[in-house]
Formats: sequence, structure tokens, C-alpha cells
Amino acid sequence: MVYSLLDTDLYKFTTSYAYMKLFPDAKCQFVFKDRNNTPRTEEFLENFKKAYKKYCEETFLSEEEWRWLMQPDVIPGIPKVYWEWLFGFYYEYDKVNIYLDENKVLCIEGPFDYSYKASLYEIPSMFLVSEVNNVDKPIAWTEFINDLDNKIRIAKKNEFTFSEFGTRRRFSQEIQDKVCQYLSSYKDVCSGTSNVYFAKKYGMKPIGTHPHEWFMFHGALFGYKSANKLALENWLNVYNGKFAIGLTDTYTSLNFFKAFDDHFARAYDGIRQDSGDEFEFIHNAINHYSKLNIDPSSKVLVFSNALDFNKIPEIHKYCKDHNLKDTYGVGTNLTCDVYSPTGEHYNAENIVMKMSCASLNDEDSKHLTVKLSDDYGKHTGDKTEIEHAKYDLELTD
Repeated sequence: MVYSLLDTDLYKFTTSYAYMKLFPDAKCQFVFKDRNNTPRTEEFLENFKKAYKKYCEETFLSEEEWRWLMQPDVIPGIPKVYWEWLFGFYYEYDKVNIYLDENKVLCIEGPFDYSYKASLYEIPSMFLVSEVNNVDKPIAWTEFINDLDNKIRIAKKNEFTFSEFGTRRRFSQEIQDKVCQYLSSYKDVCSGTSNVYFAKKYGMKPIGTHPHEWFMFHGALFGYKSANKLALENWLNVYNGKFAIGLTDTYTSLNFFKAFDDHFARAYDGIRQDSGDEFEFIHNAINHYSKLNIDPSSKVLVFSNALDFNKIPEIHKYCKDHNLKDTYGVGTNLTCDVYSPTGEHYNAENIVMKMSCASLNDEDSKHLTVKLSDDYGKHTGDKTEIEHAKYDLELTD
């Protein structure tokens, strides 16, 4: 495994810098959740702890990587001062709590630390689970490449573009490396990758804007009713129109559209759907833009909800029929669509790592954070706090 701070999603860096600029004293914590409640062995736990410790000890930003980042056209929008800071950043294993609960389910509690640092623990905490779990599993490489080739053929035939979003739940770093190496030859249909390390390695465009945590942070500290509006405005304050794709479903897309007024709808290049029904979302987006006298075809719709190459053509045709610009972020179906030589399909981990609490400064208390998905049963956070947020936002399941 190659150890690099760049081996993460771009939105980790954009969000980290946004915390640093606007909320330098704020702190938060991220907590891991296995949605399947998979029981693990003590051997797995020991191996995972060793792998995590090694990752923390050996992961850094090389001088060559730092010089690449310092070029103004590589990731325009994040200033050099942030890359200067990142050059000295390192993960602290002793601040991470890793254990099995009474049901042998893996638990990972990241450090309660400054938000611009604590946020960076999310992605490696997730991909290391698969890295350890899949270390000795044989792979049918010929079939894997054939499947990638078929996905490219589908994209070309149906004339849609997509980006590789598969870092968090990838089968392994080796698999994502093969995927990005392959996709880098098809830039007519593959727009880029969310992974900054592979973007650099294969000359791909790094793709990303902001994550759910940015809205969760604002909801916890400033109230759920104002969370979307404040999060959207603060993002504009930091990036002045760069990375301007609004994420719609932290507190349900219904609530998002209430905040996405004329100012935001014109300032943002488009919006991203990450849960719920894609076709309902398309209609809601068209109606919302039209109500504001904005041509829906002037904005882009980004879809990233558990996509595969059988599902995308149907969505794309619907968008095309409505004269919409669309693109797709594909994760697990690219980096965890893996078979054994005997034909067994390896299941992807059903895991997340979400912000669990935040505080504005050392004098402030810890505020619980929650996410209210457009998918039933995928709300994240403390159950009582979820009900509190639903009550404030006048939402029902």
C-alpha cells in the first residue's frame, strides 16, 4: 500500500480549509457506523489496529506532492497557505478509539479535535476496513478489466459522463489504482476522480465540492432551520463560486429547496442528489428553477446515489428528454465490483463515518449532529436528536 495524504477525496481538503478559514476554533468528532452490524473477530480487530497505526505513522505529504499542489492550476480555490499547513500534518493514532462492541461490531471514534484536522480522519478510517478485510482475497483480474471495458462501452453508447467516486468503500487501494489507470484513458466519458492521489498519478481532474458534514456542522451549531442557508452562504464566502455544486439531502431535499432561493440558485452551478428517487428529484429541480425564472438547462444535476451502469442510462435518457445537463458520480460499482477466480462476487462494506458532535470553541458545549436522508431508514445520529431535528423542520418519515 502507498501511504499518501493525497489518498483521500477532494472534498476533505475543501471542507478542511473552509473550517480553517471561517471556524478555526471549532472542534468536532467523527464516528464510524457499520450499517450491517457485521460481527468481527478479535483477529480482525488486532490486524485493523496494526494497519491503522502503520497508516498513521507512515502517511504524510511528500515534497514532490506538495510542489504539485502549490501549482495554481491544480486545485484552484484552495490557497497555498492550506497546502503549507497540510505539509506538516500527520494522523495521531493515540487519539483514535478502536474496539468491538458487545455484539462484536467494529467501532471507531475519531479524535475530538479542531474540525480542520478531525475531518481528515473520515476516509482512511473507512477504506482501511476493506483493506484489512480483503488483504488475502484472490481476484479475477481478467473479468475485472472486462467489466470496466463494458462500463465504458455503456457510457459511450448512451453518451453520458461520469466521475470515479469510489475511495471510501473501495475493495482495496490496488483495485482503485487499476480503475483510475483504466479510466484515465477515456476522458471523453470519465470526467475525473474524487481521489486526489490518483488524480495526480494518472493526470485526471480532481472532482469534489462539499459533503454532508458541512451542513451537519451548521445545523448543530446554528440550528436546523438555518443550516442549509448558512452552509450555502459560507461556502460561497470561502470559495466565491468555485466548487459550486450544492448538496441537497443533509436535511432532506424538500427542506433544501426551501433555502435554495434565487441568490443561491444563480450563484451555484448546480445541485447534487445523493439519496431518494432520482426522477422525483429531477422534477423538483425543474420546478424549483422554473419558479425562480432560471432555465433548468443552464444548471447541472449531479447524481451519486448508489449508481451502477445499468441504472445510469435510464436517468440520463430522462434528463436528456427534459433538456437537462447531467453527470454521475460512481463509487462502489467501480471500486468494489470484484469477483473471485471461482466467480464469487465480494460484497462491499456497508459503512459510513459521520460527524457525531461539534462545538464552536473551547467555551462551547458539544452539540450532537444528525443527517436526515431522503432514503427511509438512513437517518444518521442520535435518535433523540434526529426527532428534535425532524420536529424543528416539520418533517415526517
